[in-house]
Amino acid sequence: MMAGRVRPGAKVSSLFVSLRLLHSTAPVVSPSSSSAPQSASLSSSIRSLMRASAQPVAVITTLLPPSSPSSSSSSSSSLSSSSSPSSSSSSSSAGQDRKAHGATLSSFTTVSLDPALVAFSLRTPSRLADALEYDAQRNSQGEAHFVINILSTRQEDAAQGFSKPGLEPWDLVSSSSAGRVEQHPFQSTPFHPSGVARRKGEALAVPVLSHSVGALACSVVQRIDLGQLDPSSEGQAADADTTGSDVFIAKVHAIEDLEEGQEQLPLVYWQRRFTTV
Repeated sequence: MMAGRVRPGAKVSSLFVSLRLLHSTAPVVSPSSSSAPQSASLSSSIRSLMRASAQPVAVITTLLPPSSPSSSSSSSSSLSSSSSPSSSSSSSSAGQDRKAHGATLSSFTTVSLDPALVAFSLRTPSRLADALEYDAQRNSQGEAHFVINILSTRQEDAAQGFSKPGLEPWDLVSSSSAGRVEQHPFQSTPFHPSGVARRKGEALAVPVLSHSVGALACSVVQRIDLGQLDPSSEGQAADADTTGSDVFIAKVHAIEDLEEGQEQLPLVYWQRRFTTV
């Protein structure tokens, strides 16, 4: 079950120590008038350094909660594939929700192999963060409820499509998105239903992007509010509308079955462009 956000004064698990290698911060000092320029300079230096180091490209796919403004009540028997919609979709009752969402990650890393843990960060507030929180809070059995797709060179369009801000959810029944102006990445990217990740108590499966290098079926075990780790924010009241970043630590339950065939080359991001090895 998800441990929830880390609050000021709370003990941060040793697991987060490993994350500091990925999300380095300046030494903790007393807040001062010069801290803002120093922080901006350090952030710029870190950004330049990481651009010089090739990073894997990954897309999270999950299902939206029934309470989402873009969805209604949720229940389904199966997931439709973008390339071959399920015939069972016609039997869905009116009002049933089958909306999927995806987003390209700006950071992703393996934390541990035993236990099998990965970590990634998300900008908040966001529809994806809310969806992960919704399922994690109801996931008492620790079942997989989202998928991390590690992209191949065949999926550059998917990486770009899922990175667009304000991307609308994808309706798995009608194969459309609300207010769609241009092609949705779920429309142009082949996918199939996960064999592991699904909404608790339902048969609704999370989309897995086909042609990926690999895909991890995961569940959230901890969410860390990075704003609470900033010494300059001490004593400031939390604002629900304030943007920030959270780190999510996730348990890997299984490697998804993908299409057999030739081994895929990984898609990586280097010097602000997509390339491969």
